[in-house]
Amino acid sequence: MGQIAPEQAEWAVVDRLRQMLEAPEGAYLASQSYALFSSILCWAMQHMRIHADYQLTDGDGAASALMAELENEQVNIEPWCVCSEPAGPVEGRGLTVPPPEGFENHSAARLLRNLRDAMAHGDARKVQPFNHGEILVGFTFNCSELKKRKVDWQGRIVLLRADMQRIGCSLASRYCAAIKAADQSGELEARAAAMIEDAA
Repeated sequence: MGQIAPEQAEWAVVDRLRQMLEAPEGAYLASQSYALFSSILCWAMQHMRIHADYQLTDGDGAASALMAELENEQVNIEPWCVCSEPAGPVEGRGLTVPPPEGFENHSAARLLRNLRDAMAHGDARKVQPFNHGEILVGFTFNCSELKKRKVDWQGRIVLLRADMQRIGCSLASRYCAAIKAADQSGELEARAAAMIEDAA
């Protein structure tokens, strides 16, 4: 793979992670998919949650606007496909996945926030392996929201490798498209040059 230019880093890193997530290779496919999925989610969500006071470029505004779009999307539609009904056996595996708990009224943005927080917050082990026999096939995400330092909501969801691929790649594609479309004035390049100058 070639280099990633500094002025393209905001979207190009995520796009490369997406390409890797679409076709993971090696012996540890579920673990690799989780690593790529979590990297995409944490990178994109960090940018998409940027406060208006800290938006310096059109790309920052586009990331924030994408978050607003996701607030209006329900989780039971493509590509999120989070359904409260019990899933049937996964074809060819004899594997039954427990249905999500507590996500019935979630927006896509809220789902992504909770998944990101379950992975990124260091206060507890909220992500657990989900095995089928002796094979790791996905991960269980134990999610929660706090209000006045008390748990106000809790939910649990199992994501198989295919789920992480679908959600991660969809988020990455939309994020990269939004940032690339917004950067019509070269502001990302100017900001990257300023960062290099500050570090010199």
